[in-house]
Amino acid sequence: MSPADRSAEASGGSTEFGPSIEASPGPQQEVALTVLARKPTELATDRDRLVAAAHSFAEASLAESTRRAYKSDFGTFSLWCHDHPPSQALPTTPETICLYLV
Repeated sequence: MSPADRSAEASGGSTEFGPSIEASPGPQQEVALTVLARKPTELATDRDRLVAAAHSFAEASLAESTRRAYKSDFGTFSLWCHDHPPSQALPTTPETICLYLV
């Protein structure tokens, strides 16, 4: 038994670096294992469910006001690019962004 293991055992599951971590699979690993155990015909449904969950997480990650601000800022940048050829909004270059910010 290593000194860290002895320390964790003596302190009720904690080490000097914080709580000890068990090596059991986490929820993400369990989902991955569940997906891998599916038949090919079931994978499409699982994929759709996972894509829907990803979209939901992405939607919830930003406040509506932030989303509006990003849209407005990108619109302003796009107009600037249109007025300053050969700049283009997408894909853009670091130089174009620097020129826009100046």
